[in-house]
Order: sequence, then structure tokens, then C-alpha cells
Amino acid sequence: MDVWLVVTTYYAQRHKHRNPALELELPDTPEYSLCFVEDILNNRVSNYHALKTYNDLKLLQLGWIFDINFTRTFRYIQQRQIIEKIITTLPDTEDIRKIQNHLNEYLEKIGNS
Repeated sequence: MDVWLVVTTYYAQRHKHRNPALELELPDTPEYSLCFVEDILNNRVSNYHALKTYNDLKLLQLGWIFDINFTRTFRYIQQRQIIEKIITTLPDTEDIRKIQNHLNEYLEKIGNS
């Protein structure tokens, strides 16, 4: 949870001061790898070794939700709007909208069980 707080704060303030360490020195291009989209839509945590772009890193961070085991943590994610804060930094594409819907449905389902 602390990592999500750090990265979402950074994304909101990135325009003021860039930190290459938080970006893993990945290229900041509009592209993203479809393997990360597929992993999220199949409820899987992605592999770090597949990272090619800064957007891939953001998708990887969204996929961490599938490694959460506590209802209280799901509620924290919803209350802090973690998904929305990361999604807004990604390109506005059909893939990203599918991911947002999928993750929100997943949170609702798991968070209310």
C-alpha cells in the first residue's frame, strides 16, 4: 500500500520534478505492452521482466491488486482511488477503459465479499 501511495503522489506531481528512479529509466512513450493488458484482464500479476515502457510499469502496478488478500486493503484501494489515480496517467484507449472497468468490478466483488 505504501508503494501505491508513493507512486500515485509522484504521478500527480511528476510535472514539477521527475525522478528517474521511480520510472526505472523506462521510455515515456504512449505505447504499452499487450501482455500487461492481458494479465490484468485475466486477474494475473505481471512479470517485471516484460517491462518495456513507463506505461508498462503503471499497468504492472495496477496488476498488484491481484496479490491482495485482505478486505481492508481492498477498501483502502477504493477509498484512496488508487486505480483512478493510475488510470488517469495512462493513454485513453479502449484497452485502458477495459482495464479500469475490470479492476473496479473486481474491487467491488472482492471488497464486498
